[in-house]
Amino acid sequence: MLETKRKTVTKTQLARELGVSRQSLYYVKKRDVLDEEIKLQIESVLTHHGEYGHKRIALDLKLIYLATIIDQYAREIVGWNISRFHTKDLVVGALQDAVKRTGKVPYCLHSDQGSEYDSQEYKATAEKLTITLSMSEKSSPWQNGHQESFFGRFKTEFGDVRNYDSLPELVEAIRHHIIYYNTERIHTSLKTTPETFKQNYYYSLQKMKGMIV
Repeated sequence: MLETKRKTVTKTQLARELGVSRQSLYYVKKRDVLDEEIKLQIESVLTHHGEYGHKRIALDLKLIYLATIIDQYAREIVGWNISRFHTKDLVVGALQDAVKRTGKVPYCLHSDQGSEYDSQEYKATAEKLTITLSMSEKSSPWQNGHQESFFGRFKTEFGDVRNYDSLPELVEAIRHHIIYYNTERIHTSLKTTPETFKQNYYYSLQKMKGMIV
């Protein structure tokens, strides 16, 4: 039976990839819950993937939660954010990204029943931007069908995140896939891409207003 030699991962390398202090990888009685979680997750990864080096361990731990803001009419991803944790910062970041990219503030924003969407910070951000929040009923994923549909296809088309050798490479791949979804992939409901559908809508709107002859 052929045995693979287990790579040595230094705590300095791992801490650098994870964005935490080297000391947080050691057990200290009074350290916070987050550091303990990181330690347990590292041990779990090494148990199942003993051959992983520090880059792949960091990839396995650091991403993949992805939050998106979808324009329901054009099915376009107008904002997104990624994080190692499924928290309020993840969804607040996605909302802020959408406003920054489009230069517009949505009138209404719908989400599922996740606790991050019910957080005070998320609600305060929406209130400051005068956005009306809407949430699906419990155990009713179909009420947030556009997001569910996007993520279902995204997971299938994007593939295993462990195919990427570094975090920057992974983030760039996610960015390119979102661009592909918006500008090249034909949406069956729209019969075209979200970007083209949006452009056609604005063209028609301007023509109706007499701005285009």
